[in-house]
Amino acid sequence: MGDDADLRAQIAALTAAVQALTSLQSRATVDASKTLSELLALYEATWPREASWRRSLRAMLAPAAKHFGDRPAHSLTRQDWIYYRDKVRALQTTVRKGNPTPYTLNQELGRWRIVCRWAIAEGLLRENPLATVKPLPAKRHRETEPTWEDIAALKAHCTPDTWAMILLGFRRGFRRDEARRLEWRDVDLERGRIRLPAHRVKTREAASMRIPSDVVAALKAIRPEIPGRFVFCSPREPSRPLGKTTIWTRWRNAVDKARRADGSKLQAADGDGRMVFHDTRHGFASNMARKNPLPVAMRMTRHRSLGAAARYLHVNEDDLELAYEKLENDARKSPSKPPEHSFSTETAEQKSPSIRGPT
Repeated sequence: MGDDADLRAQIAALTAAVQALTSLQSRATVDASKTLSELLALYEATWPREASWRRSLRAMLAPAAKHFGDRPAHSLTRQDWIYYRDKVRALQTTVRKGNPTPYTLNQELGRWRIVCRWAIAEGLLRENPLATVKPLPAKRHRETEPTWEDIAALKAHCTPDTWAMILLGFRRGFRRDEARRLEWRDVDLERGRIRLPAHRVKTREAASMRIPSDVVAALKAIRPEIPGRFVFCSPREPSRPLGKTTIWTRWRNAVDKARRADGSKLQAADGDGRMVFHDTRHGFASNMARKNPLPVAMRMTRHRSLGAAARYLHVNEDDLELAYEKLENDARKSPSKPPEHSFSTETAEQKSPSIRGPT
């Protein structure tokens, strides 16, 4: 019995020593945290290679990694990030020659928080240094909703391929990358259908949809006799899709020319800055929600949740006026007499004849 007790005691002591050693090694690994640049490189290695958002996400995360340099990530404080955000990042200009908006700065903070949470799960960071940073008060979503008259005003100032891309956005809610990476093999102009593979859709869900006749006509107008791979190909490299900067430049030129020709039209909503190509999707979603039940509109816009769809559903004064008219029509159609089941002050004796016989 004594030997067994000693053996159990030795096993318990050895187990405790191994656990303590393992804990020290894990602490040493966490304490030796890496810089933001190193964390970004490791995190980027986990991204799928075929993802279309790799370049934009890298561009969003790169400024902070460059600013903090070789400083260990665990040494960052809340004040360090606030100074970087307000005194450094907010003064930098973007590709569109403007300073980052509060919404963009909050997006950058949110992405870096995701990186830090990933690093904690991988044992590369002990705690999230950005957890206590409060986002800036900012407008969450765009409210610009172009009408068909606004979009039609662009046709005279667009090339045929740019007009076809705009129609895909306004008539079928195509996102910019979905349109520019569209391939001819996925377009059936005879049946009026387009197929989107899962790897080219933001939600990673394949889609097959019908397109209206004006979109079919616009695509037929730009279809060459021997079509290449992409519907909207780069003018310099036909084997590659149209670049994002080229799309922005063409859109910007068409909007500016149409605004000069039509005066006050094509104005962005307050706080939205300038009109962008993605506003065509806002116009499509709002139009679908006005003409169809919400579940049908969500299927048309390919939104999986009501929260995502709500960003694109805009209400204007015409919508409110129509709702008031329906409310007034219901009031006028209501019966003037109260229904039989309504409350009445008559007694039971007054409502029904007496059951007693004559006296």
